[in-house]
Amino acid sequence: VEVQFASPIDLSNAAENTLRFTIQSTTAAPGEIHQHGVSFQGGGGALEANFQTVGQAVTNVELNFDAGLGTRNGLFIFPDVGDLSAIAATPNQNGNPTNGLFGTYIIDNITLGFDPGTCSDGVLNNGETAVDCGGPNCAACPTDTTPPTGFTATLGAV
Repeated sequence: VEVQFASPIDLSNAAENTLRFTIQSTTAAPGEIHQHGVSFQGGGGALEANFQTVGQAVTNVELNFDAGLGTRNGLFIFPDVGDLSAIAATPNQNGNPTNGLFGTYIIDNITLGFDPGTCSDGVLNNGETAVDCGGPNCAACPTDTTPPTGFTATLGAV
């Protein structure tokens, strides 16, 4: 996947350098690990990170690129590659090159910038104590109100 920006993007502020997108394989076998790469290019050397997917699960990718990276003209997402080496982001999942593995992928919701997180994004962020609840910014997490099963109460004198 190649994305060319209408004007160069500024990657000098780490607080605004978070790349997010979803990716899903439509062809991987259950449990099969595939390694992929992301690269910002143009305007200087490549800025890269590796990430992995497992089977056909939808994976929410979030990569935090370092500060002071200058401007870049484009973004590339490379499915099924070996270890990229110009690492400029965390987390960086590598060491599992998928030589000989190829697949078809759905890549969606590509965003770059600051994201304080929301209480409805399905991700543990924004100070949450559980996914999308608790902490200082979200509603309290629900408590389990399911009555116990297999419980017998006997009323009367003890």
